[in-house]
Amino acid sequence: MRFGKWARSKRAYRKAAQAGDTEAMYQLAMKLQRESATVPEALMWYRRAAESGHISAMNMLGGTLFARKELAEAESWLRRAAEAGSADAAYNLARVLLDCGNATGAEVWFQRAMDGGVPESHVRFAFRTAFVRGERTNDA
Repeated sequence: MRFGKWARSKRAYRKAAQAGDTEAMYQLAMKLQRESATVPEALMWYRRAAESGHISAMNMLGGTLFARKELAEAESWLRRAAEAGSADAAYNLARVLLDCGNATGAEVWFQRAMDGGVPESHVRFAFRTAFVRGERTNDA
């Protein structure tokens, strides 16, 4: 029963996304990303929604690219979403910057993430993890 409902909703989202509905593009991408075999298609829909200005899609696209270690493009999308006011994107951007060795830049975005409502415990954990790995000393 659940699969039938999922298949119907996926068809409906796909139809709306193909018609240019950016929220449908985003929702379809999220559903597709849950299916590991359809991540490339999910990236395509995230990208189309992000290019149309969907801030959550920018964040999800950036986060997915970060997980794939496509850091330059991940940083670009996350920065756009963070600068548009997404606290989640600010947090994810800070994580990318830490991964790239830019702890100073990461601090700025972690602070913006906390100011935007991301729990301080998440930020403290991310920084503590970076200290343990020795990333904090490289402020490139």
